[in-house]
Amino acid sequence: MDLITHLAGTIGVDSSTAQALAGGLLGQVKSNLAENNDDDAVSELETAVPELGGWMAKAQAALGGSGDAGGGMLGGGGLFGAAASALGGSTGSATNLIALLGKLGLDADTVTKIAPVVLSFLGSRLSPEVLAKVKGLVPGLGGGEAESSGIGGMIGGLFG
Repeated sequence: MDLITHLAGTIGVDSSTAQALAGGLLGQVKSNLAENNDDDAVSELETAVPELGGWMAKAQAALGGSGDAGGGMLGGGGLFGAAASALGGSTGSATNLIALLGKLGLDADTVTKIAPVVLSFLGSRLSPEVLAKVKGLVPGLGGGEAESSGIGGMIGGLFG
């Protein structure tokens, strides 16, 4: 599966924007796994998605950063660290995810549209064990629940 083509087609953006979005979201998957000290899963993700570093650099650039995918806002702290919490956490952190979407010219509904695409992509590249861990750490990617809980529910709650 070509994630960038699918994301671009699903939400009607160019490939550069799709790459930045993929870098932001998959960078959070990586951060969530790392925060849970799951080095094996992080390693599998990096091996299975060799494009991740480039996509994360695109996300950094979209946010006006230096393009250093190894740290700053794409590391454990900053906007992306807070967005990692938004993927399974607090309303305040969901605001940061909305800021990222805004920088990419997207709205909050985008998350519910792309969750199935990202989940399918990860399912095609990760082992079932690591995919289950990702679903556990990132509720919005857990399948059909994206609209009522996880990312979609938190973002929807900000406007409801």
